[in-house]
Amino acid sequence: MQRTKLCLLALLALAALTGGCARNEVVKSQEETVPTTARRSPETGKEKALRPQDSKAASTADSNTIMPSRTSTADSQKKTSALQSTPAAVYFGYDSYILTADSRDVLQTNFKTLAGKPSIQIEGHCDERGSSEYNLALGEKRAKSAQNYLVTMGYPAEKISTISYGKERPADKGSDESAWAKNRRDEFRIVK
Repeated sequence: MQRTKLCLLALLALAALTGGCARNEVVKSQEETVPTTARRSPETGKEKALRPQDSKAASTADSNTIMPSRTSTADSQKKTSALQSTPAAVYFGYDSYILTADSRDVLQTNFKTLAGKPSIQIEGHCDERGSSEYNLALGEKRAKSAQNYLVTMGYPAEKISTISYGKERPADKGSDESAWAKNRRDEFRIVK
């Protein structure tokens, strides 16, 4: 009787270990790899994606719009300078800590923004999928990946600290692919 219970328990443990470690594979279609830029539609105020081949039409449309007043231009310049002093987030693919070309471009911009700052903290974040332990480890790898890139560019390693929040601080609380994509990120905090 006890032998049967032990065999069943061992079988259940084996099934839990092998089934719980499976990874989901995401295959990107060719269409997803075409770079897009966001653009606000003047009619609706909503953003829409423009493909590179649409940029010629967009520039023609821009030349037909009315120029904003000087006060709104000054306000937008203040907002732009404030945004430039805040480092941008770096985003990652599903179950990945590898920097993409876009991520490296953002890090190069952040390197210029962070030059001369006392020190920074890189916060690694993940989406809600996966265990807390796994996401904490993945968030740490993401933060270290950005740290290593900044150090190779010349940022002093002693001025960079890393922390992982895993899935504990989502940027978007939704449970769909667009929300998950926003949550797979590194954020940069200037430490005084």
